[in-house]
Amino acid sequence: MDARLETLMPSPTNAQGTVQALTGVSRLNPFEQLATVAGLGWLGVAVAGVWEIAGGEWPYLVYGVTLLLAAALSVATAWWAIHVDDRVALRWGGLGIGVLAVASTAVAWASPLWMTLLAITFAVWAAAAGDAMRPGLAILTAAQLIGLGAMIVAIRAELGPQNSYGDYPAGFGVGLLVAGIGSALGLAVLARSTRR
Repeated sequence: MDARLETLMPSPTNAQGTVQALTGVSRLNPFEQLATVAGLGWLGVAVAGVWEIAGGEWPYLVYGVTLLLAAALSVATAWWAIHVDDRVALRWGGLGIGVLAVASTAVAWASPLWMTLLAITFAVWAAAAGDAMRPGLAILTAAQLIGLGAMIVAIRAELGPQNSYGDYPAGFGVGLLVAGIGSALGLAVLARSTRR
């Protein structure tokens, strides 16, 4: 086997070397690990959106649990990012809204509710954050707002077939796709900010 290929093959002794070779990152700190897991959760939400657009019936329980975990881990990541800043009232106010946002994901189909609450949470924390963390939080805010807007436009345009409830699942899926990918991007930017 080629020596270069051997260094890329994961094993108990060189798994960290594989991560470094593929990503250029030597080791993820705990904050980056949390942001990465949260980002993967949002990519799962985006997959549910693609499934809805394609006309499939995504298992609601799987979607609901994925959304709940993505939202909870994102709020935890964002809180960690700003917990040392001086704007105490904004930090705690954002946390209260964030807890409501995570709780609202228990009703996963009520996407306008949880998207709005998440957007408010991240916007409040973007205002409280230092310069390094603000871009990631702004992207998280925009992801929810743009996802909500895309969902409304797609539903109003009657995108895709109508289901037995009179809804347009494809329009719902567009919003999930946009919010999921945008949130994963925002978390990646947030995680990268710790490298600066």
